[in-house]
Amino acid sequence: MARLGLRRFPPLMLLLLLLFTLVVAEVAAGKGKKRGDGGGGLRFRREGGTFKVLQVADMHYADGRSTGCEDVLPEQVAGCSDLNTTAFLYRVIRAEDPDLVVFTGDNIFGADSTDAAKSMDAAIAPAITMNLRWAAVLGNHDQEGTLSREGVMRHLVGMKNTLSRFNPEGVEIDGFGNYNLEVGGVEGTLLANKSVLNLYFLDSGDRSTVWWIPGYGWIKASQQAWFKQTSLSLQKNYRNEEPRQKEPAPALAYFHIPLPEFSSFTASDFTGVKQESISSPSINSGFFTTMVEAGDVKAAFIGHDHINDFCGKLTGIQLCYAGGLGYHAYGKAGWSRRARVVSVQLEKTVSGEWQGVKSIKTWKRLDDQHLTTIDSEVLWNRGSNGRIMTEAEFRLGDSE
Repeated sequence: MARLGLRRFPPLMLLLLLLFTLVVAEVAAGKGKKRGDGGGGLRFRREGGTFKVLQVADMHYADGRSTGCEDVLPEQVAGCSDLNTTAFLYRVIRAEDPDLVVFTGDNIFGADSTDAAKSMDAAIAPAITMNLRWAAVLGNHDQEGTLSREGVMRHLVGMKNTLSRFNPEGVEIDGFGNYNLEVGGVEGTLLANKSVLNLYFLDSGDRSTVWWIPGYGWIKASQQAWFKQTSLSLQKNYRNEEPRQKEPAPALAYFHIPLPEFSSFTASDFTGVKQESISSPSINSGFFTTMVEAGDVKAAFIGHDHINDFCGKLTGIQLCYAGGLGYHAYGKAGWSRRARVVSVQLEKTVSGEWQGVKSIKTWKRLDDQHLTTIDSEVLWNRGSNGRIMTEAEFRLGDSE
């Protein structure tokens, strides 16, 4: 019957009909895309109203089994390699079952990598094998091998399951890998088509590109301008589009190199450990102030300094290290490699409807025999300041 029907149209009419069908399909697809999908389909879980992010910092992956470990106990040296990094990442993924894995730079150690693309494939492989969505930013070592900094980012955005983006379209911006992701509310609820959690990713640079300024790079003015515009747009949509919300959706920021403000804390006002100096840029480009003024970022997460893993609150924003995960990266013998988990919880009405974000919690997983969980704390709670949770509160939060 279909073949008979097509014979009724001359070739030109068939071509026009095909073009019309494609246009209609494209329009329908556009109308069907929901705000909050953010291009990646990220969404809070219906069963618990949660969204969980696993942060992986400083894997320093090189050539796999042939790449030795650094700073491990003497009895751990034999047979220790990049494969230990891979094994730990698999373990923590299985234990946490995250909705998104974020790789915050120095994913590979380019200088020791024979083939940067193959090293990156191997480093990210556990997330892809476990069919998880993931995103990445660059550190200061990723581009030291066979790919340029731009080349590394282009490789990342072409990999399977990635939500990484090269840069915002149509924007003149410094660096590679500046983008944002939106996390939609629970499917079928009033906030299903809104982004109730926003994620910002920025390229914090490599070494300083200004010859008379020593040290590491920094987040540039063009990146901050993009961030401010994006934040303003997201907040406007969240507040003004139906159903209107009174407060902006909270946001998290991910990049590699610490801001100078990470040096603001003493041992009495952070959770975790500070075991090395803060390797921030020698100048302050003002990105922390930009985040404060934007008002939506509740926490920023970095890597770079492998044996720091603390969170400290400054002017309403939690500044958090992940602690190093990779075994071909400097560490501290006897101090377990680790990964940071962030769990965002939605509020629930008396009638059982999932609403906006209620709280943001974090903890770390250690690569020890029991995958020990440490330093569980509330980073942000709607209407109250972040504080350390008791173990009972932490367990209760998991069962909600």
